[in-house]
Amino acid sequence: MQSTIKSNSVYLSEWMIEFAKEIAGRLVMSQDPGKSVQGLRNAYNITQKDLSELLELRRETLSRIENGRINPSSGFVCSIAKIFTLIEAGKVQCEKKGGIQIPFFNRMSKDFGVSQEKSDAILKIAMDSYNKGEKP
Repeated sequence: MQSTIKSNSVYLSEWMIEFAKEIAGRLVMSQDPGKSVQGLRNAYNITQKDLSELLELRRETLSRIENGRINPSSGFVCSIAKIFTLIEAGKVQCEKKGGIQIPFFNRMSKDFGVSQEKSDAILKIAMDSYNKGEKP
């Protein structure tokens, strides 16, 4: 996953860029970034295993971040911001469009540097989260 958030994308709306920056800022400015990561993960009902796979980390590494034993890198912060932004974008599409427009979602994911395989996994999480009414 690329470690920058592009703001000149055709498919990424301004709210998505701001949402990603807010998540990244929350993690960077937090006294306990691991608890913030854990809070986001729990808010969307994502297991450590699922999130670690999306981040291409060992589950144990994610656990160490969440428990404050290691600090998240800037690449980690950017990647996690992208993942949760795409989850939220999927939920917004469900709410406003009556369902996720998969080709559009895939283009947004691609603009964020997310592979098709990861985009499919994120899409499933977004749909599950929408169906359960979960909020960050």
